[in-house]
Amino acid sequence: MYECLFLGNHTIALKEVTSTNVFAAELIKNQHALITDGTVVFAENQTNGKGQRGSVWLSQPNENLTFSVVLKPSLLVDEQFLLSKMVALGIFDFLTNRGIKNVAIKWPNDIYVNNKKIAGMLLENILRNSKIEYCIAGIGLNVNQVDFPKDLSHAISLQQITNQPYDLASLLKEVLFFIEKRYMQLKSGKLTVLNQDYLKQMLGYQKENSFIIHQQKVSGKIVGVDKSGRLQVAINQHIQSFDLKTIQFCLEE
Repeated sequence: MYECLFLGNHTIALKEVTSTNVFAAELIKNQHALITDGTVVFAENQTNGKGQRGSVWLSQPNENLTFSVVLKPSLLVDEQFLLSKMVALGIFDFLTNRGIKNVAIKWPNDIYVNNKKIAGMLLENILRNSKIEYCIAGIGLNVNQVDFPKDLSHAISLQQITNQPYDLASLLKEVLFFIEKRYMQLKSGKLTVLNQDYLKQMLGYQKENSFIIHQQKVSGKIVGVDKSGRLQVAINQHIQSFDLKTIQFCLEE
């Protein structure tokens, strides 16, 4: 039912790897002529997955989806956040198509359900001159895991939400299908749709939220995301832009 045009046509399935992003980067370095747009590296067990802010993506073996998609987007460097929007929206679409409620994109590109994290991604770009030659989109989606460490109490999985297990191979095809649909929007220049949909589905958009800025808790309203991906927050009626290193979003329990 969920057949892609090209995403996943070349899939490298691994039993175990430190990081699918690192493996994909090595492939590009050593065998770049064999890497097609939409190549997927999938691992049953990822022992040292990479997350945002230099963190590690923890995942139980054979219970979740941990994979990387190699894209050849032909975008300018200053357009790179469009890739984050595109992938995040693809995962959002996949979840909502399955009837999952209360799905939101937490800036910059985590996916939350009921204020708990179900998916995260790390996009790493390889540049040539002023263009993005390759984008490695590393994605982790919690699927069948039901026990999480105490320090991951904010995590949630599909099985926890629906009370049913999933076949990872078929689910991967389904996720890729929805990411590809958004990728095709990007390739066809439908940037307004991507930008508007990202804001529409963004957690806390146009609402008062709490943030940690310079170790201080402040209140502000998310009003947008600039072209480079910085979060735009209105604080005391003054709009300021922040990158991932300078602001932390405080979720209400």
